[in-house]
Amino acid sequence: MMLWGIALVVASGSIAEAIDPAALFEKLGYGPLVATSSGEVDRETFLESARSLVIAREAAASGDYQEAVNGYQAALIADPGNEAAWKGLAELATEHGDASAAAYAWKKRLELSPEDAFALGVVAEEALDSGDRHAALGLLLRRAQLDSSDDLFQAIRWDAVLASLLYEAGETQSADLALDQMNKGLASLIARDDVSRGDRQKWGWLMQRLVHEAPPDVARDAAAMRLQAGNLNHPADIARMVSACMALDASTGNGQSTVELIESLTADQYRVRMAFRELLTLAEIWQHAGVVHDMLGNKMDAEAMYRRALQLDPQSPLALNNLGYMLLERGEDLSAAAELIERAVLEDPESVEALDSLGLLRLEQGKLEDTSDGPGSLTLLRAAVRQTDQLSPQVLLHLGDAEAAAGQIKAARSTWRHGLALLEHPRFRAVRLRELDRIQREQWGLRVIPTADLYDLEFGGVAAILRSRLIEESVAD
Repeated sequence: MMLWGIALVVASGSIAEAIDPAALFEKLGYGPLVATSSGEVDRETFLESARSLVIAREAAASGDYQEAVNGYQAALIADPGNEAAWKGLAELATEHGDASAAAYAWKKRLELSPEDAFALGVVAEEALDSGDRHAALGLLLRRAQLDSSDDLFQAIRWDAVLASLLYEAGETQSADLALDQMNKGLASLIARDDVSRGDRQKWGWLMQRLVHEAPPDVARDAAAMRLQAGNLNHPADIARMVSACMALDASTGNGQSTVELIESLTADQYRVRMAFRELLTLAEIWQHAGVVHDMLGNKMDAEAMYRRALQLDPQSPLALNNLGYMLLERGEDLSAAAELIERAVLEDPESVEALDSLGLLRLEQGKLEDTSDGPGSLTLLRAAVRQTDQLSPQVLLHLGDAEAAAGQIKAARSTWRHGLALLEHPRFRAVRLRELDRIQREQWGLRVIPTADLYDLEFGGVAAILRSRLIEESVAD
């Protein structure tokens, strides 16, 4: 589903005009809407609940959270059917990050006020998060029948979710119409040339929602549309969309889309989110794309991107090292890998990554000890271990292999155990997960896959190899 052909016109109409949510609600077997009644209350009880509600609102306005909670609870004890008290408690809990209390309060509010569009959205979001997509669809079909007063960002988000859920329910025609309505909203939003700081934050929120909630490719196409429109003036906006496209392509293994993206960029769009104030060279753009695809497991396309970077900048130490390391890991062309890695070390002799690559190369070449030609594998890998700020399980794996090849079996076992212990230590995992989450948020601008999956891409194979090394040596004894 591509959005390139959509004219940038102002969106009109609503989702209720695009589809018939009431008919769909009935067709899909959702029950009739019946508001819950708490029964009649006498005048004195009503007034007591109202007085407590006023106290709660005043406390909330003055920032006294606990007093506000107490007031709302007192109002509800007096009259469990006080809709305003449930709404106030829900808003208060949401504001202070008490997710469970907020969810309960919003549900109670919705039972009493089935046509509260905001409550419907909150409860639908909870249903999505819990995996109850059938319930979420029913809630959103109810919401689509109401005047929700959504701004354009919110309307696009809910139209996208509704389209996705309708596709899953087999309602393809209605889903297509909902998606078309979403596309019109996106086109209208993109046509704006007065992106404020607030809108910039909303764009970040919307893009993240589209990644996780919309049909496939919607977020990627939205980012590409913004770049194609040509009305992004702030470097941060350009950089965010470029980085988003690369990360989304990499997460789906679509290197060709990244190639087409880069080839379509103008020189003033050579920016990425991690350094949006800097105008990069085309070589740096290719190199950055290679790193993103590499991290997300799309190795073949990453290799091609590193090669494009080196065609433009043959001295790039990062591209030299990463391409050389790829060739070395695959064992396809040792001479080409050697040339690349040795050039990388010449360009950046202090790089831990380059020292590790050169140490592994020397191991493959059988050059374990130092010679008149230079340091051997053991020296290089030990230097990489010493120079790193945080010990790397990969480097420890390589050092253990070099020690084993040199006949230092006891040392090799110790090194492999150290590497495996790192991977199995909760603190190491927690620290690296935070780093990977920061990379997604700050460098790519989007969480394109669960951070735990990104961790597994980086270390899953290493742990298996370390275990096999230790088992092999144990059997050899």
